[in-house]
Amino acid sequence: LGPRIQAYVQLVFLHFGHVDIHIDDTIHPLKANNVQLLLPGHEEYFEFADDQETLHSYVHIAPSSLSAEVQERLETLPRAI
Repeated sequence: LGPRIQAYVQLVFLHFGHVDIHIDDTIHPLKANNVQLLLPGHEEYFEFADDQETLHSYVHIAPSSLSAEVQERLETLPRAI
């Protein structure tokens, strides 16, 4: 899926399976029961496992709806938990 330029602040939750999220040409593997924080302005490509079923969900919010303080704080958070 992709490539695309991320427009939102997005959390991707992986319920089961595996996905490699390429962010600006760096691979971020995401495993089941983990969450990836995606921030606007980055190029992304999602490479879902082809050898197992994968289920993910996500929520996103427009950066303009967040205060500058919150946007700055997001930049300091870990990208995956």
